[in-house]
Amino acid sequence: LQGDAIAHPWMWYQFLTAGFVHDPENHWHITGNMLGLYFFGQPLEDRYGTKEFLRFYLAAIVLSLLTWSLRLYFVEGPTAAAATHCMGASGGVTASVILFCLLYPRATLLLFFIIPTPAWLVGILLVASDILGARLPGQSGRVAFDAHLAGATFALTYWYFGWNLGRLPGAGYLQRLFGKPQKWFKPRPPLKMHDPDQYYEDL
Repeated sequence: LQGDAIAHPWMWYQFLTAGFVHDPENHWHITGNMLGLYFFGQPLEDRYGTKEFLRFYLAAIVLSLLTWSLRLYFVEGPTAAAATHCMGASGGVTASVILFCLLYPRATLLLFFIIPTPAWLVGILLVASDILGARLPGQSGRVAFDAHLAGATFALTYWYFGWNLGRLPGAGYLQRLFGKPQKWFKPRPPLKMHDPDQYYEDL
């Protein structure tokens, strides 16, 4: 994701695709993110279902990268933004970890794979470390702490309001539109015909 993408609408696809790209010089970047997604994503997928968890995860990626781009462009300036880029799924993974900690605060997690720690404390430590990293000068060179915090904020909002992204206004229409792309190429009949199967499917 180019830092100045927010000013170029033809680059907005990067707010999603950058979540699938990781630093090729740092193998721990993708390893850490994918381990986090594997361990914390599975119970969330079991609770919300595959489609809703996918919606949550992708929305967290987009919002976290959008926050990073907005902060960089309007705080650091367009020149600095044009020379900077961001990649990785950290915003979506952070959102998944925080949502897990909110849903299962008494679950025991192994901090650093060694220390048994309640999930609520892991969530607090994760957010606190991101806040500290964002505030300390010179600490955010290779880590997008603001993207992490945006993901955590999205998870908190999602949990607090009990959202389901598949039930938002217009979500059903989009799901029908993009769920069956083979229908795009079928000729429309001259008359509107009643389809009882479609009625019960919508119901």
